[in-house]
Amino acid sequence: MRSHLNRGWKIGVVIWILVIACNIPMAATQSPAAPGLSAEDIAGTAVELTLAAMLGEEATATSVPPLPEVTFTPSATATATTIFTVTPCVPITTANSVDVNVRSGPGTVYDIVGGLPSGSSARVYGQNDARTWWYIEFPASSGKYAWVSASVTTGSCIPGNLQYVAAPPTPTASPTTTAIVALLPDLYVSEYAWLPIPPHMGVPFNVRVGVYNQGNAPAGAFIVKWWMTTSAPAAACSWNVPSLVAHGGKILQCSYTPGGWNNAYPSKVIVDSGHNVDESNEANNTASAPLQVAP
Repeated sequence: MRSHLNRGWKIGVVIWILVIACNIPMAATQSPAAPGLSAEDIAGTAVELTLAAMLGEEATATSVPPLPEVTFTPSATATATTIFTVTPCVPITTANSVDVNVRSGPGTVYDIVGGLPSGSSARVYGQNDARTWWYIEFPASSGKYAWVSASVTTGSCIPGNLQYVAAPPTPTASPTTTAIVALLPDLYVSEYAWLPIPPHMGVPFNVRVGVYNQGNAPAGAFIVKWWMTTSAPAAACSWNVPSLVAHGGKILQCSYTPGGWNNAYPSKVIVDSGHNVDESNEANNTASAPLQVAP
């Protein structure tokens, strides 16, 4: 606002000088120092110089100073960084579809120290020279480590540079212990048959029973009985056997006439029916078979 007032005042002064110059008499304005110039010329020149000076001063006073140099510094921009966590691959071996024996060394000659259940895993720390057995962590063993066969397990994350572990010394074979076998007889039904097939109601037929002693001692006296049907109150045939040598047998026969007919009588034979002989196996003294009797 102040610069505009100064400019207006200066322009007024110029106009005032110009008016005075125009009213100066011709003779009075002549000057010997400026021959050939009229008073109007001198006044006009003075006005022009004054105006130019004033305008130059105003331009200088009102000129816009240059803008200061601005330096732009790029700001730091945050960059999102994704951090990936890599889980180390641990070498393990897993038992296949069956429980696996864990041994003290890489071979079946070594003692069994435990087992790896089907589907369970163990960490692998080494291998044998042939890469056929894994050296695993096994807390149940005395040394906390043991061996499992690679043929019955599936390894995973096994590195190519897995260390080789020396096999322990082969176990020394212990002296052979002779098993003490009880010297007892063992009687069983070795044969049971009949003829003709099928027998008929009211017609005699032959029953054949084989008895064998597969024990290591002779058997004393015993009784063999045969039932055509288990629902009968008594056996249909009975034999008294005075003795039977070890690994020896006897064939017993009888004839029987059925009083009725049935498509399948539940017949059976019992050796040592009175439990007179002390045997090594008492569970194999009975034989059963369905017996058809035709009308």
